Amino acid sequence: MKSTGIPINFCITISLGALVGIAIAGQTLYQFTHDNLRYLGALKAMGATDLTLVRMVLLQAIVTGVLGFGIGIGISGAANMLILHFTPPSERLAVFLWQIMAVTGIGMIFIVIFASLFSLVSVVKLEPAVVFK
Repeated sequence: MKSTGIPINFCITISLGALVGIAIAGQTLYQFTHDNLRYLGALKAMGATDLTLVRMVLLQAIVTGVLGFGIGIGISGAANMLILHFTPPSERLAVFLWQIMAVTGIGMIFIVIFASLFSLVSVVKLEPAVVFK
C-alpha cells in the first residue's frame, strides 16, 4: 500500500465524487429555488422574513438529501446482502460497516447544506414586487 499509487487514487476518486455531488446537488437545488421564486416572493410579500424562507429551503434540501441517502443506503445494503449470500467467506473482500454509513450520512448533510447556499442567495435577494409583475 505504501509503495503503490492506490491511496492517492482512492483520495482523488473520493474528492471528485464529493465535487460532483456538490455540483449536481447545487444545480438541482438552485433550479428548484429558481422555479419557485414566484411563490417565495408571494410569501415574502405576505410578510415572511428572509430567515423563514431560508429555513424552508434548507428543510426541503435536508429532507430530500435524507431520503436520497436512505434509498442509497438501502440499495447498498441489499446489494451487500446479496453479495454475502452468494460469495463464499474465503472470497469476501469488503465489509458494510456502520461507521462508513455514518460518515457518508454526515458528508451528505454537509454537501446538501453547502449546495443549498447557492440557491439561498437568490431567495435572500428576492424582491416581493416580482410577484406583481
